[in-house]
Amino acid sequence: MHPNHLAELCALQTGEPVRLLGRGMRVRIVSGEFHGRVGTVVKRGRTSYHLQLPEGRVRVAFAGTEPV
Repeated sequence: MHPNHLAELCALQTGEPVRLLGRGMRVRIVSGEFHGRVGTVVKRGRTSYHLQLPEGRVRVAFAGTEPV
């Protein structure tokens, strides 16, 4: 299953709201090559955020981030 689907399913089972962040919000990447880096949401797609990091833009799945 896709990580976004698993995160949404877990939120539904525990009664927590599914949170999507908007442009300008700061997020920490919690998975993948850029784990631990903090960036700013530039764009929100259907399944991922486009984040601005000092070295450029990266695309990260919703489930691979957490708000700062």
